[in-house]
Parts: sequence; structure tokens; C-alpha cells
Amino acid sequence: MSDATTSHDDDSGLLSGLLTRAQLAAELRCSERTIIRHERAGMPCIRLGIMRLYDAAKVREWVMSHEHRPQTPRVGRPAGKRAA
Repeated sequence: MSDATTSHDDDSGLLSGLLTRAQLAAELRCSERTIIRHERAGMPCIRLGIMRLYDAAKVREWVMSHEHRPQTPRVGRPAGKRAA
């Protein structure tokens, strides 16, 4: 994730280091609807009225905790063949 922040680019401001939903979607290269689905799945966000803000470090931790590791293929007989 880059250093994109809210429209308040003042690093000393109260909201410094936080991303808007649109900025986070751009960072993750996904739609804002996908961000909403991630919120419902537990992605951390800060709610200020109707606005949602995201701490990039916390989102990064959440994403990494949901890392998908492919399962190793099961070894056995081919599918569709049953033992007689």
C-alpha cells in the first residue's frame, strides 16, 4: 500500500494516515463494493457518521491474516471410479 491518505494531507492532522473507501479500493485494485464486503467480513474500519476510514497498517494485518494457502492435492484413486 502506498502512502495515500484522506483528503486532509496534513501529516499532523487528526485523520493523517487514514484512507477513504475509494482510496483503499484503488490501493487494493478492487471496487468499493468489494471493500464493503470485506468490512462485513470483519476488515477493520473507523466509522464517522456515514464515512468509513481505514488505517492502512490495520488493513494490511487483516489482509495478511486471511492469506489463502492452497491445499496439497490428495493422492488416491481418480474421481468417479469406485471399488467393486
